[in-house]
Amino acid sequence: MEYRMVPLGTSASRATALHAHAGGQLFQVTQGALALQAGAVRALLPAGHLGWLPPHLAHAASGHGALQGCSLYLAAAQAAQWPATLQIVRATPLLTALLDALQQPVRDAASHLAVLAEAWQRAPQLPLCVPVPLSPRLQPVLAALLARPEQAPDLDEAAALAHCARRSFSRLFRADTGLSYADWRQQARLLLALTELAAGSSATRAALSAGYCSPSAFSQAVRKYLGATPGEVVRGGQQ
Repeated sequence: MEYRMVPLGTSASRATALHAHAGGQLFQVTQGALALQAGAVRALLPAGHLGWLPPHLAHAASGHGALQGCSLYLAAAQAAQWPATLQIVRATPLLTALLDALQQPVRDAASHLAVLAEAWQRAPQLPLCVPVPLSPRLQPVLAALLARPEQAPDLDEAAALAHCARRSFSRLFRADTGLSYADWRQQARLLLALTELAAGSSATRAALSAGYCSPSAFSQAVRKYLGATPGEVVRGGQQ
């Protein structure tokens, strides 16, 4: 079978343990949000967004809010046309129409899936993924941010937690994650706040609990990275 379409669970507490598939998996979230941990990356799919997982990538997932959507499983041969890394895009009318058509058997599935893969390649990726530091020296920094994101360590404090000089810490962090510490902290806070917002918290509570000084600062960060308001992101662009 070239593909299989399965609805996502509707329970807010739905979660799957770490696992992997021989083929690829495409998530479509239409309501609520889906948090993913895949390899060394954490990601969030709010409503109106799609996420791609390549074959053999170990991942775990958890739903937030009234999760609705679907999961498209692709055979390994079909998945070969897709990216080799986790990616997230905003759902375009074309991508949505192609996925809707797959809810029923299609006459030429291979051609239909090829068009879907091409449409995906044209969709801009979104910064809704953040790499998880793997170096043992960086684990105290990760633990500090997750424990108290509203008091996430600044660069000097993070360097002290890693027992590094500031410059050495910056080099180590970029080598480990591919990001500067400032960019990583911003993206991590963004995902934490959007996850809480999708779970039903107010914008004020989500912003302050993730370390933003105000809801307007949170909104500015979302606009900078995603080109929309926090509410639009969580609702999938709906006004």
